Amino acid sequence: MITDFSQCDEALINKLKGLIIEGEEVPVLYINPEKEFVISKYPSIVIYRSGVYPDNYRWTNDKFYDNLTFSEDGTPLSVDEREAPIPYNLYYGIRIYYKYQEDGARLSTYINSVLKRGAFVEIGGDKYDIVFVSYKNPNATYKDFGEQREKDDREFVEQYLYRLEMELDISQRTTKRLSEGLIINTDTKQP
Repeated sequence: MITDFSQCDEALINKLKGLIIEGEEVPVLYINPEKEFVISKYPSIVIYRSGVYPDNYRWTNDKFYDNLTFSEDGTPLSVDEREAPIPYNLYYGIRIYYKYQEDGARLSTYINSVLKRGAFVEIGGDKYDIVFVSYKNPNATYKDFGEQREKDDREFVEQYLYRLEMELDISQRTTKRLSEGLIINTDTKQP
């Protein structure tokens, strides 16, 4: 159950950890994508959340029921009722920073194998689909392309965009008593 978007950030970071290049684990960092960001270690994987959008195609007005309790003889006693979780699409920019082309090839291969078609992110025991959206090279813009200043260290950057399809479960739960499998309305304000 996801109750905060930061759970998704943490799960994606953990999913991308584990790549070893030349005996060292490649760091996976979460950033705010500001112009002033400077990478301190090469190669590196950097992620950031670039958008949170409600997904009206997965929306439902159904009630959800869980946490069923039973008496000693196995008769259902109560159940929690709540509104359905709210479906969202979270967009993540995943950048890879490197100095050597062979490191870039390893990083790209790793990202594309960990987040291949059918990939998911596990959060709280539930699995949420993560889908490739696009790729770009941020340094291949008209103002930067082909420019290499003298005595500057070379830095390569590639960027992937992925969509995480998740549900935010923030609805208030109400415990309802059960009688012979039927819900008894204990709210005196409603008929």
